[in-house]
Amino acid sequence: MSTDQQAARPIGGVQLHDYDPLADVGKDQVLRCRDPETDWLWFYDERDGEVRKHHEYHDYAPTPVSRTDVAETATREHVESYSVSRAHLDVRTGDSDDR
Repeated sequence: MSTDQQAARPIGGVQLHDYDPLADVGKDQVLRCRDPETDWLWFYDERDGEVRKHHEYHDYAPTPVSRTDVAETATREHVESYSVSRAHLDVRTGDSDDR
């Protein structure tokens, strides 16, 4: 059976193909994620239809990812994720007007 033919398995009662954590993120917002076990911080945004990850480890440089990757990360039990103003990311990348 191919991967496309396999039924989606629910994780924590949510089927990943139905869950889009970016759906409620506004135009001027990003999804902020933090792993309290490692203290790593990263963000997800969507620009021109492309979903991107901005991870602290990579100095918040944007990396294209799939919506499935975002959903899998956001549903991990120990990961904290919140919709926040894009300014939170802009300050870390130096794109802020508040210098």
